[in-house]
Amino acid sequence: ARPGDSLEFMVSSEEGEFDVAMVRLFQVDERPCAPPYREQVVAADCAGRYPGRKKRLVTGSYLRIANHELLESTSFTLTAWIYPTTAGRGRQGLFGKGVCAGGSGYELLISEAGRLRFALGRPSGGALVLEGTQRLEKAWYFIAAGYDSSSGRTFIWQKRRSEIAPHLSAADVADSASAAGEAMPSNRADLLLGALHAADSAEVPSCFNGKIGGPAVYHRALSPAEITALYESRSIDCAGLAARWDLAAHPFGTSIPDRSRNGLDARAVNHPMRAVTGARWDGSAAHFLMKPAHYAAIYLHEDDLADAGDRK
Repeated sequence: ARPGDSLEFMVSSEEGEFDVAMVRLFQVDERPCAPPYREQVVAADCAGRYPGRKKRLVTGSYLRIANHELLESTSFTLTAWIYPTTAGRGRQGLFGKGVCAGGSGYELLISEAGRLRFALGRPSGGALVLEGTQRLEKAWYFIAAGYDSSSGRTFIWQKRRSEIAPHLSAADVADSASAAGEAMPSNRADLLLGALHAADSAEVPSCFNGKIGGPAVYHRALSPAEITALYESRSIDCAGLAARWDLAAHPFGTSIPDRSRNGLDARAVNHPMRAVTGARWDGSAAHFLMKPAHYAAIYLHEDDLADAGDRK
C-alpha cells in the first residue's frame, strides 16, 4: 500500500466484541536470541472496539456452469481427463448437477474407497449407483459416464494413460461397467466441475483434489467405440456436443470459454491453479507459452480460497 491508500480488514471473531489498534513494531537486534518486538501505539481513526461475529470460510475451488437446456437432456455423456491426488480421502466431486438422492440429477465422483462412482436420481426416490472396481492412483485417467433414456443404460468408463505412468502396472488399465434402470437425471441446477451440490444448503461440498483436463458434456449417450476414440485422440469431438471447456484459454482469469459454440462458459471459483501440465504433456515444453495444449489442465484443491465473501 502507498501513503494515502485505504486498507480493508476482514475480521472473524468468536467473541462478541474485539479491539482494534494501530501499532508500530520495533526490532533492531538481528541475533536469534534477540528480545521480542516492541510495540508503539499509533493514533488511527480505525482504533476502537467493534462488534464481532464468526465468519465461516467456504473453501475449495471448482468450476460452475449456469444451467442451460442443453444440460437438461435426459440422455447424456460426461467426459474428462483427471489426475486425482488424494483418492480415498472422502467423497470428491467431478461432475455434479443437482442432488440425485432427491429424485433427480446426477453425480460423478470419486468414492470414499477411491473408485469412480456414478449416481443418478430415480423418479421413485433414491439413486441408481454404478461404481468401478479399480482404485484410482496418481496418474492421468480418461473417464466417461452417461445415461441413455431410450434404453435405460447407465455406464461408466475409465482408462489410465499407462505410458506416462511407468511407476504403475500396465495391466488392468481399463475399467467399465453398465446397468439398466429408470433414472431422472434432468434438473435445472447449475453444473459443477470438481464439486457436488449440497442437499441442504447453497454450499458446494466434496471438492476434488487433483487436475482436470478437457471436460466435455454431450446431450446423447456415446457408444463404447466413440469413447475409445476420444481416449485415443482419434476424434476431438463427437456429434451431440453440448459443451467442451478450453482450460488453456485465458489462464489468468476466472472465465473459461466453451468451444462448442453454444456459449456455456464456465466460471472458476476460489481461484484454482491454471495452466498446469495436462494429459498431453510429454516434457518437450517447459512453459505454458511454448505449447499451451500441453498445459490445458486446471489444478483444484479442497482448501483453495480467493475471498472470504464479506464486504460489509
